[in-house]
Amino acid sequence: MKKILTIIIILTLSALALAGCKSTKTDLNADEYLASFTAGEYGVQKNSDPIVEFDFGTYGKVRVELYPDVAPLSVANFLTYVDEGFYDGTVLHRVIKDFMVQGGGYYLDGNTITPKSTHSPIKGEFSANGVTNDVKHTLGVLSMARATQMDSATAQFFIVSATSPHLDGQYAAFGKIIDEESAAVVLALEKVNVVYVDAMFTTFPYPVVTLESVKVLKR
Repeated sequence: MKKILTIIIILTLSALALAGCKSTKTDLNADEYLASFTAGEYGVQKNSDPIVEFDFGTYGKVRVELYPDVAPLSVANFLTYVDEGFYDGTVLHRVIKDFMVQGGGYYLDGNTITPKSTHSPIKGEFSANGVTNDVKHTLGVLSMARATQMDSATAQFFIVSATSPHLDGQYAAFGKIIDEESAAVVLALEKVNVVYVDAMFTTFPYPVVTLESVKVLKR
């Protein structure tokens, strides 16, 4: 069901210019590119894991290691959507400071927040649903969004911006950022201005935050 955005969408460069960490290292191959960022307290946990990159335009890029050993269905499902270009041009539709940023379900059609058609829901890979998943929801963790039903996740995801233990065992965490530059982008995104649109979109970012693309850096 379409929801009408009751504000005028005015995307200006100055409105979006927040602490971006966007890279211009386009001449590097994937391994060199990944090695050029500061791991700090993050870093890659397993060299065979896939790594994806979220491009939030002016805000910068977020690089995430996916955990197929922990949540194979969630990882395979997410990569299917990535390969289809599903996320390209979608918007963040829910942002809560000191909690998380959520996207992967909607795009703007003019001034209308429009849902994207998805594949069938997948099984929720978390302990409350009978699946072992020990990944804690700390800064930079990527997790599947869902409805109240445990097996209702489709394409929507969220990235945690603050330690949120109440999510542990309740949502399918399936990846985490790998460098400090990505952490800085997540922390910038959680601080964007939000507005109330309606009962569904109560913390909608304005100016709008577009996810330009998600691509696989290493599979």
